[in-house]
Amino acid sequence: MNSDISKGIYGQGWAFPPTFCIEGKETTENGVEVKSGVTLCSGVNDVQQSLIILLSTQYYERIMRMEYGNDLMQHMFDNIGEGLFEKIRKSLTVSILNNEPRVVVDVITITSDRVTPSKLSIIINYHLFDNNVLHRLYGMLDIKENMTGVWR
Repeated sequence: MNSDISKGIYGQGWAFPPTFCIEGKETTENGVEVKSGVTLCSGVNDVQQSLIILLSTQYYERIMRMEYGNDLMQHMFDNIGEGLFEKIRKSLTVSILNNEPRVVVDVITITSDRVTPSKLSIIINYHLFDNNVLHRLYGMLDIKENMTGVWR
């Protein structure tokens, strides 16, 4: 998809993590525009980065938008099983539905690690609202250690 069309459909925002460039030239790499000033991203890359921020944010972390984020941390120390997996699936789906209108969640797969059962691997399969191209987001949740992993 043309980057101008993609930018028009999905928008443009600050790249995450925020970085700044003091060079005066303009280049484009992987959907990220680098100019003098803040680094911007647009299109599909902007949507993915927005999802990563959403899933890395807990409810009530943002003072002006208390409902933004998710409640994965509430599941810490729960019994690991299909019941917990279903709660996490529902929690993530509702969070994405309420905060990221550009994304349609297809399926969320959660599995526990064989060596360390408290470590849950989460795979979110989604597509954007205007096409059926499959995208994936991977994350980890450690129930025992009270930690959420990096989303990528």
